Amino acid sequence: MTRVLLVIEAQPERRMIARLCTRLEFTPVEVATLAAARQLLRDPTRDFAAAVVDVQLADGHGLALVGQLRLPPLPCAMVLVGGDELESAAQLALSLGVHRLLRKPFTTEGFESAIASAKQRSAELRRWLDPATMGERHDSWLKVLMTTDPSGEDQPSSAPGFLDRMARMVVAQGQLTPAEARLVPDLLLGRDYNSVAAVHGLAAETVRSHVKAILGKLNLASAKQLWQVCVAELDG
Repeated sequence: MTRVLLVIEAQPERRMIARLCTRLEFTPVEVATLAAARQLLRDPTRDFAAAVVDVQLADGHGLALVGQLRLPPLPCAMVLVGGDELESAAQLALSLGVHRLLRKPFTTEGFESAIASAKQRSAELRRWLDPATMGERHDSWLKVLMTTDPSGEDQPSSAPGFLDRMARMVVAQGQLTPAEARLVPDLLLGRDYNSVAAVHGLAAETVRSHVKAILGKLNLASAKQLWQVCVAELDG
């Protein structure tokens, strides 16, 4: 079964989410603090397909785990959950590479969608880190990924480096407009049009139009191929 890391402070809520994971045929691994999560993540053999993390915990901000979750060889996409406080953290969370934001209370369908999407994103990250897939590009890709502070001990101020650098490559290669450029980080993270629209306060059709223009400028068939631009730049 797919293992999902739950970093949720309140025990009743953590147990409820764990039961939901089990119903969806995921294996929950439960902790209540950043310290406990960091201890688990120090194991290089740990294998979580997704992590569900409270935006605020007793011993710090949930975003402090972003860098450690992204460490190879088994990086893991994060779903950040919270109530009203999630809104104030949204912009920073997205810039740091959080895959999904999930507002409480959420439905079973919303949770399942978020976990399924994070699982897919984790698999994509691992594919790019696979030497068999990347060949000679592997070392340069790994070097960029590791620009994030691996300790996770503090608010990861260096974490935007990875996503921002990738986005800048795409923007420069396509000579994108500012309106198009601001969508690139979300597209690199695998977000769908509705999610991107919600983040930026746009209509889904507006996002669709911008993405069509982006793909046209880069001669790509789908947004999933945006990573190819980054890989080509690193290879060069």
